[in-house]
Amino acid sequence: MQTEEYARELITAGVPWAKPGDVAAAVAERVNRAKNFAEATSPLLWVVLDGMIVRRRFTTEDVRHEQLEHVIKLVESRRVSVQVIPENYRGHPGLTGPFKVITPDAGPDVVYAESIHEGQIITSAADVSRYRLLFGRLQAVTLGPAESTEMIRKDLEHG
Repeated sequence: MQTEEYARELITAGVPWAKPGDVAAAVAERVNRAKNFAEATSPLLWVVLDGMIVRRRFTTEDVRHEQLEHVIKLVESRRVSVQVIPENYRGHPGLTGPFKVITPDAGPDVVYAESIHEGQIITSAADVSRYRLLFGRLQAVTLGPAESTEMIRKDLEHG
């Protein structure tokens, strides 16, 4: 869901020791994945974001604005649903790190959990079930999809 410039700033901030060539390669990989996703008709993507991600000013305002507009366009494509956890909500289970519950057309669900070091694919049915519960808990504390989109739009207007 990241624009090229947003991905560059995020990668540079998150891995400050990375060499410029490594940053460029990581950005190119993300941009390629984003392009493939945008051009495809599936999968559907349901995203829960902490409100601080929307509001934090760690990039230039132009890059931040472009990123939020990109998120709105993805939501308008109807393949992506974004729900935002209000900034004042404390102690949600997403604080332990990002994860994806992946439901393929065929085969069992899996989870991809991320860390600063590497990602991990989780296939144990019991563990996948726990992540589904975590995702449900996250959705339970968010604004609804329409309210979340409106919050992002208002943030764009009042930058």
